[in-house]
Amino acid sequence: MPQQRSYYRLKFLDRKDFFLYIRVLIIYYPLFFMWLIPIVDLLFQIYMLMLFGRIISSWAPQLMQYRFMQFIAFYTDPYLNLFRKIIPPFGMVDISPILAFFSLNLLKDLIIFLIR
Repeated sequence: MPQQRSYYRLKFLDRKDFFLYIRVLIIYYPLFFMWLIPIVDLLFQIYMLMLFGRIISSWAPQLMQYRFMQFIAFYTDPYLNLFRKIIPPFGMVDISPILAFFSLNLLKDLIIFLIR
């Protein structure tokens, strides 16, 4: 006796299920990313505080002997150096942190806008 194959038919969503799926997607899709916005905002605020700490520590070079300040300098100096290439410091005045804060805030707002 030959063995019979059983073919499973794919059940497509009927019209009622399809509209229910679309309705749920429209309602809950924005809520899916809402938890991400405070996390992104917090990460940017932490980095801005690190930048602020690095700027303050540049006024007191003896602070660079501490491991915490070396950690901050390691992560913030490459970002600040990007802007120091654009606007080099003149005399004792360095305007690059202002540009760095402005662009970081602009980037944060852009990312949060794209998440929403």
